[in-house]
Amino acid sequence: MECTVHRRRAMPKRADGARPGVIRVLVAGGEALMRASVSAVLGTGNGMAVVGEATTDDEAIALARETRPDVILIDGADGLHVLSTTQRLLADPDLVGTQVLMLGRFEREEDVLAALRSGIAGLIDRDAPPYELVRTVLLAAGGDMFVMPSNLRRLAGRLQIRDIDSHEE
Repeated sequence: MECTVHRRRAMPKRADGARPGVIRVLVAGGEALMRASVSAVLGTGNGMAVVGEATTDDEAIALARETRPDVILIDGADGLHVLSTTQRLLADPDLVGTQVLMLGRFEREEDVLAALRSGIAGLIDRDAPPYELVRTVLLAAGGDMFVMPSNLRRLAGRLQIRDIDSHEE
């Protein structure tokens, strides 16, 4: 499956150096090559600008406060405490409106539930193609949530979906 992403015209820069309408993304955690690859995918004419890369929890929070990204993509593969960092980011009054996405392998339903409970805007599997990464960032920046179907399937055994009509009085 291929994703078509339209390029936006160059716009004048804001006082903070960003162009209006450009989605500002902070990439945190993971290995240097992973951060560089993700940054390259997001920074290639998709209407996004990677405003920074962080390697530690504290660096991610400090850089988020400094750059005020629209979306923070956190990869917990390299020791980042993704859930606690997400909760700290979302509780920060200076970062109201910032969306947090998690990149990882969510092989256990407990991991998916914990991530959703932390307040994230989406889960992206490491095996996802680049267009899914772009689409998920676009959705998060628009205020939507995205969970890959494979992650939803992991929850199917735990969720009990009831017929709404049977509960109406």
